[in-house]
Amino acid sequence: MSKLTEIAPDLFAAAQVDRAAIAEIAASGARTLINNRPDGEEPGQLSAAEAQAEAERLGLTYIHIPVTASSIALGDVEAMQQALATAPKPVVMHCRTGTRSTLLWAAGEVRAGRADTATLVADAGAKGFQIPSLPGLVVRLREDE
Repeated sequence: MSKLTEIAPDLFAAAQVDRAAIAEIAASGARTLINNRPDGEEPGQLSAAEAQAEAERLGLTYIHIPVTASSIALGDVEAMQQALATAPKPVVMHCRTGTRSTLLWAAGEVRAGRADTATLVADAGAKGFQIPSLPGLVVRLREDE
C-alpha cells in the first residue's frame, strides 16, 4: 500500500492507489478518500469511476477533485477546503506522489489564515513533500479573486 503520511490531524497524504491500497486505507480506519488525479494521467491508473466504486464498496466516502500542480485554480482550493470541512474523518488524499494533494491542501490553509507559507513548506518538506511553489500559488490565487 501507499504509505500514509499524516499532514494534519485526521488528514493523510498518499501516493497513487490501486484496489489493494484502497482496501488497506479502508481497513486503516479512514472514512474518506479524496482523489486529486485527473483520469488518464498515467497508464494503468484506476479511473475515478473505478476508484469510487471500490472505495464506496468498502464503505469510504469518495471525492474526486482532479488537478495538476500547474493548473490549480481558486475553485479547486475551495472544493478541497469544502470537502475537508464536511467529509467524514479521518481523510486520506492522494495523487501520483502525495505532493500535489499536499500543495492543494496547503494553499487552502494559507488562504483561510490557519498557517503561513514558510511553515507549511518546511513542514511538508520534513514529511517528504516538496512544495516550494506554494508561495507563488497563493499569490496567483489572490490575483484570481
